[in-house]
Amino acid sequence: MDESTVIFVFGASGDLALKKTYPSLYELFLSSLLPPRTLIVGYGRSSMTDSEARGKWGKNIKAGTAEEQASFLKMCTYRSGGYNDSVAFGKVRVWGLPLIF
Repeated sequence: MDESTVIFVFGASGDLALKKTYPSLYELFLSSLLPPRTLIVGYGRSSMTDSEARGKWGKNIKAGTAEEQASFLKMCTYRSGGYNDSVAFGKVRVWGLPLIF
């Protein structure tokens, strides 16, 4: 059985995530320090699509090739909702399976 790694980033639409968290995760990716089957799930209050979130995260990723940047961003997904909203948390899915809190 292949093992998978899920990194869950709370506040994924915030300034800290945009300027520090995602660029740091990208550096780990470039250094081959993330397992092959890694998914990075961003969760925040801002209403955005995956594509919009990837666009924001990508603006702060400078190193590597365009292909490396695209490969990293494909690992990233975004969901929005309130932090007290158990229904929104219940809609977060990882490879088709709901996360249980």
